[in-house]
Amino acid sequence: MCARLPGGQRGGARLVLSHQAWARRLRVLAHRGERAEAVERLGEYAGLYAELAADRHGEAQGWMLRGRLFHQALTDAIWAVNVGHAVITLAEKETGDLAAVLPLLEALEQAALEARDVLTGQGHLASNYTAWLNATGVAAGRAAAAVRGTSWEGAGCWLEGEHGLYAHLRVAVADDGWEWEGSTYYHGFVLRAALLALRSTAPSALPADVVGVPAGMTDVLAAVATPGGVLPALHDGPYRRDALGLEWLELIALARQSVPSDALEAVADRVRAELGDADDALDRELGGWFAGPRSRHRGLTPPRTHPLASITWLGPAASNPALAYRIGGDPADLAESVRWIEAASRLPHWGRAPMPDHDLDAGWLLHHLALALRWIGNDLPDDVAALLRYKLLIQGRRLYDFAVASEGRWWSSSYWQNHNWICYAGLATAGYVLGKEEWTERAKSNLATVLEVMPEDGSHAEGVVYWRYGVPFLAIHLDLLAEAEGVDWWDRGGFMANTFGYRLHQSAPGFALTIDHGDCHDRRSGHSAGLYYRLAAQYGIAEAQWLGDLASGELLWAEAEHSGVRPGILPEAYLEYLWYDPAVVAARPTATRAFFPDLGLLAARTGWDADATAVSFKASPGGGHRAWETSAKHRAELGHETLNQGHHHPDSGSFVLLSGAAHLAVDDGYSNRKRAEHHNLLLVDGQGYADEDRYHVYEGIPYLRQARQRDVLVGDEEGWAHATAEIAAMYDPALGVGRLDRTLVFTPAGRLVLLDLAESDEPREWTFLLRTDRPTEEHGDGTRLIRSGDATARVRRLAPDEASVRTGALEVAANPTSSTPELRLTRTLHTLDVTTPACRAGLFLTAITPDAACPVAGAEVAEGHGVRFADGEESVFLSPVARRIRGEGLSADAAAVLLTAAGAPYVVAATRLELAGRVLLDVTDPYTGKVG
Repeated sequence: MCARLPGGQRGGARLVLSHQAWARRLRVLAHRGERAEAVERLGEYAGLYAELAADRHGEAQGWMLRGRLFHQALTDAIWAVNVGHAVITLAEKETGDLAAVLPLLEALEQAALEARDVLTGQGHLASNYTAWLNATGVAAGRAAAAVRGTSWEGAGCWLEGEHGLYAHLRVAVADDGWEWEGSTYYHGFVLRAALLALRSTAPSALPADVVGVPAGMTDVLAAVATPGGVLPALHDGPYRRDALGLEWLELIALARQSVPSDALEAVADRVRAELGDADDALDRELGGWFAGPRSRHRGLTPPRTHPLASITWLGPAASNPALAYRIGGDPADLAESVRWIEAASRLPHWGRAPMPDHDLDAGWLLHHLALALRWIGNDLPDDVAALLRYKLLIQGRRLYDFAVASEGRWWSSSYWQNHNWICYAGLATAGYVLGKEEWTERAKSNLATVLEVMPEDGSHAEGVVYWRYGVPFLAIHLDLLAEAEGVDWWDRGGFMANTFGYRLHQSAPGFALTIDHGDCHDRRSGHSAGLYYRLAAQYGIAEAQWLGDLASGELLWAEAEHSGVRPGILPEAYLEYLWYDPAVVAARPTATRAFFPDLGLLAARTGWDADATAVSFKASPGGGHRAWETSAKHRAELGHETLNQGHHHPDSGSFVLLSGAAHLAVDDGYSNRKRAEHHNLLLVDGQGYADEDRYHVYEGIPYLRQARQRDVLVGDEEGWAHATAEIAAMYDPALGVGRLDRTLVFTPAGRLVLLDLAESDEPREWTFLLRTDRPTEEHGDGTRLIRSGDATARVRRLAPDEASVRTGALEVAANPTSSTPELRLTRTLHTLDVTTPACRAGLFLTAITPDAACPVAGAEVAEGHGVRFADGEESVFLSPVARRIRGEGLSADAAAVLLTAAGAPYVVAATRLELAGRVLLDVTDPYTGKVG
């Protein structure tokens, strides 16, 4: 298996593994938008192949099917498949820089054809080599066609032909689903090759005698996997190693798109935990691999015992086919629903310790199985209907009793928490279906409180992920109440009417990704098309209808495959059907600036196109102002602890910056031990927030430890945005921090200006923090460059002149759910820390420009602080405390003066503005907005 390179057999073997790893790395680079490096490496390989692989390998042993670059043709094939798929992914965006790779692709396809002819001529159509040679032909051929800009015409040779993939699967896989060698590894080896070869092929388009083969092979792996996610190594196979784990993750990511399996999800969770930092996350980039929808129902096996992971998905597995049967009357849908009803009803408990029967699993299943009983109860077999009704009564009573017993603690009274909304919506659904008024009345009383205490601006401190996970259940409960009791509470409190605006403005450019403040499993888990449709229907929100169409169309499969939140968007199909109102006319968003005062959240962007630049900047008490104040009253008057905002990070004063859907200045994602240093924030003597480094950083802290935003400008007409976050109260009082104010300005061109002003009663070291996905690059002019995919931004420190700079990395790890203890999410933050010498008054003036070519400099002013961009289009002048700005041709009593070359000036908290000798503003009360 050695390559045509020096080093002896052992060194050659290592070299082979290195080249295979690099071929996989090319795919990672292609998917992540790191195009320049991917194209460069492909060009190097094209030259290497032309030089070394003109003929079959002369050093291969006689028994081998000889390769060209490597001894064995199989080794060539595995390497070539990765190369081909890297090119296909790159070609989806452009092809102009790929012409040099075309000879390589043509040579790889021809070599695979010659090797397959030799192999099948020897009667080895069933060999696992044949699977990989066919996968090579598909990958190289499709890639070459993509580079040429022509349609691929190789299906007749590589898929449908006499020796193609379909013919191979017919003879290599038995009726029981096992690949003929009976080895777990080689079974998966062949299945992975087949799934890779079927890229852009609709599973439904496979021949009738082949369409079930990948599903059957997947079922075999699911059947032999242990509940803990272990695949037993039956017969021949390699030792466990990182590369093998990555192969299993890839297989599972592809298989779930055609034949999803809960058992294999447990395998994936285990492998990912074992890999740790060695996980390159390629499997999370492979969404939309096949054309068309996945195979209907196939591959899902109801569990006989409680899985190790969450069982929330069992609910929609029963309710969706129940609704389909109610609508269409297909007996297959009724039978499918019965399978899942019986499985869920026979489990002794819903949810694993430490939360059996009284948390999210119970809430989800009560809701969905009660709906199933409502929709198809009369058509269920008598024994199944009786079992289901009995199980709902048992589980509903358990959940109700827990809610009563735990009032004032945990989710029973956690009005701002997704657990509260989901569990009470589940209890209400079961209560209405079963006629249990005590359940529905308690749930109704809770809902009334939730609607009254949720912020009117629609913001949610838990973040986008838990918004899309929890808010649908508030809508569900409101509809249940309206249908069962004729009570319309949709306009009660204001949260529901305004919450779509919050979600919209936390969208990354292009809408596929999110702005991930708070606990977020990933940057994709953000869409609930059903909820968008319901809000559109209720309030006539054209943008919600538009985003619902986008999420249920163009973005659907990527969201379904990449989202780390389960069950995810596909099981919400029943909501899309019930909540879609075709009378609502869809319209793209237009407003590019928004401020949500309760959460102190400022969101601004240059536009709604995929290449836009966006920023999100926040500061508030824990849970937001209303939650903080109301929970304090509950504590004082009732002795209840109602806040429970463990998903809210210590992030007041931090920001997230994106450009072209790439995250430039990033948040930390999900964290169990939350710290300020994980965010784009400031440290005082190396310390973050007081009482941090725990899950719920706002629990038990003094009421006066609050952050807030002031001096907010949202100038949508010409694109300015401005706010000042006051965060001094969040730090340990022993540090004596009297002021720590961060002012953020977002310009019409998408540039960022940050002014940090700090004061303390003793000299302190002040540290400015910037967190990125990749290390920043130092440049000779003193700037640093942020790279993320194809996007870049330049960071210019304008003050202070004297500071120490340190770079490094932080790993943030979390288990997002106690229902799956072994699940571990990790994110690596690359750090840039700038620290002043000890002083009583610290100051940072920083500019971050996504248009990295535009230089920036400090503007000379006698009072205040100024920044000018070299193109002369934009200037920023700040004085957030003294509110006096004096410079050449400029005199203002204001917190900020914001100027463009052609537009009218904008001011913040201004009483007077004089420009070029002309008094443009002279008022008594501070004014914020456009002047003139």
